[in-house]
Amino acid sequence: MLRQVGILLVEDDLKDRKFIMRALKQVDPDLDVEIAKDAESALASLNNGSAPKIIVTDLNMPGMGGRGLLETLKTDEKLKNIPAIVLSTSDDESDIAESYRRHANAYMVKPDSIDGYKRIASFLRDFWLQEVKLPNID
Repeated sequence: MLRQVGILLVEDDLKDRKFIMRALKQVDPDLDVEIAKDAESALASLNNGSAPKIIVTDLNMPGMGGRGLLETLKTDEKLKNIPAIVLSTSDDESDIAESYRRHANAYMVKPDSIDGYKRIASFLRDFWLQEVKLPNID
């Protein structure tokens, strides 16, 4: 049985995770968010029945990192239709271009304020979870 969640957040940095979670809960206290501390944990969660509407991932993490996660997601028949959004501290053009080459659906740079995180959280909720029509994951 699949467990449908709103967002699978893949983030290794505890401080960034707290900022993102606080902002998400402020814009929608009922939003169901699952957290994975790295790409490998995210894939294990996905393979064990979690079915998020979207995946928000950091790019630079230990292990396979966000790049490896994108590569795996977008080449897996079961997972490739889940939108994958990169949220990274890097604004380097090569990181942005590489993420889109690996079929990221969006690339955003982490803000430097809680108001910036709230703006991103609102965008995720309003655009990706309310406006965009997403396929059911079976």
